[in-house]
Amino acid sequence: MGAKASPINTVIPSALRSGRLEIREYPNAFRINHEGGRVTGVSYYDASAQEQEQPADLVILGAFTLNNIRLLLLSGIGEPYNPSTGSGVVGRNFAYQVFGANATGWFDDRILNRFMGSGANGYCVDEFNSDNFDHANLGFIRGGNIACNNTGARPILNLGPLPPGSPTWGSSWKAAAKQYYNRVVSFGMQGESPAYRQNYADLDPAYRDSYGHPLIRITFNFTDNERKMVKYVADKVLAPIIAQMKPGQAASD
Repeated sequence: MGAKASPINTVIPSALRSGRLEIREYPNAFRINHEGGRVTGVSYYDASAQEQEQPADLVILGAFTLNNIRLLLLSGIGEPYNPSTGSGVVGRNFAYQVFGANATGWFDDRILNRFMGSGANGYCVDEFNSDNFDHANLGFIRGGNIACNNTGARPILNLGPLPPGSPTWGSSWKAAAKQYYNRVVSFGMQGESPAYRQNYADLDPAYRDSYGHPLIRITFNFTDNERKMVKYVADKVLAPIIAQMKPGQAASD
C-alpha cells in the first residue's frame, strides 16, 4: 500500500532516482580518516571483508550513539573521557532510562482485544514526570511517566506474561497462555536516569570484533536517586491501582 513510512520506501528511492546517491551494502566502517583537523574520508571493510577507503569532504556519523562513540575513539577524534580526572568528552556521561515500578493484571471477566492497536497507541500519566510534582523531602530529583500501551500484540511475540503460579511448560502452560493472551494488561514507569560522571563508554581493553578492533565498553550503574524514584512511584501510584482491582483479577508488581 506504500503506507510504511520507512526511509527504504520513501527517501532512499527518491535519492536513487536522482542519480546522485550510491548505496554500498554490508560495509563496516572502522575509521574516519583525518589530517590537520579536517576529515579526508572513511576506511571500511566491504562485503568481502576487504579494506576499502572512500575519500570525502564531509562525513556524517548517523549510527546509534554507541557506534558513533566507538568510531570516534577508533579514529582518534576528540579527547576520550577519563573518569579519574574528569577530562575529555568522548564517551562521557552515558545516560539511560529507568524501567521500573511495573505492574501486570490478568482478567477472568473481560476480553481486551490486545491484537488491536497502532505502533504507539496508549495512555500516559505525566503527573510524576520530571518536575511536575513536589520533590520536597523525597530524597530524589526528576521522575518519569506512567504508561499503558496497546501496540497490536502479535500472538507469538507478545505471548504472556502469565499469572504467578501458572504452569511453565506442557499442555497446561499452553492452556494458560491461550486463556490469558487476550486478558492481560501491563503498565509501568519509564523514568529518567540523569547523566553521572561515573557512567561512561570507552574502548574495551580485552574484547575485540572479528576484525581485531576493540569493542565498545559501557560502565554504568543506577544510583540511590533512581531507586528512591522507582519506590516512590510504586508506593504512590501502582500499589493503589493494584489494591483496587476487583475479585477475579490477579496482579503482579
